[in-house]
Amino acid sequence: METISGKSNKLPSLNGVLDRWIEANVSIVRSWSAAKDVPWWYNERASLSVLAGAVWMDGGIAFEEFVDEKCESGVRRRKSQRYVGRTDIYMKIGKHEFIGEAKQRWSGATAKSSNPVTSIENWLNAACRDVRGIRPFGQRRIGILFAPLYVNKSARDKIDDHIERWIEKIMGVDCSCRAWVFPVEARYARYSRYEENLCPGIALFIREV
Repeated sequence: METISGKSNKLPSLNGVLDRWIEANVSIVRSWSAAKDVPWWYNERASLSVLAGAVWMDGGIAFEEFVDEKCESGVRRRKSQRYVGRTDIYMKIGKHEFIGEAKQRWSGATAKSSNPVTSIENWLNAACRDVRGIRPFGQRRIGILFAPLYVNKSARDKIDDHIERWIEKIMGVDCSCRAWVFPVEARYARYSRYEENLCPGIALFIREV
């Protein structure tokens, strides 16, 4: 058994960030191994902090949860129809700048007939709609989705098969880049809130709009 990780990428400027994101998740899992804790059990905001950390690790700048002017419909409107809200993340990597809105959604991998693509794309679409409501100042806009994986504990003996099958399926998601990581130390991680499921890792999807 070994760590399962990988990426596919159409945004070269984020290539190093994806690598560092994988490394950051593995590092956190190893650091927390005594507590049997993993970073993807928590919420979108927590997952966003790992991505921000990856940006810093790659020599970039990340700035989270800042006040900005937004449009509820996601369509550029008159100034009077805008409101003050929060933008999830700003990233600068080299000469490239991005602003992003993020979502988090659990994805199941046990049933052979299940297809995670539809649910993942629905939530990624929602993130993209949100980021379209932000007026950019030279930055590129991206929708971000964190998708932690769960596998029913009855499939423990074949968990790697379910992970690999799920990875094959998510290659069909319409996105600019994706990365996934299943640290060996977390292969049988089980959170108290989800006793019926093992939660071995997480995938990241980014789409430029």
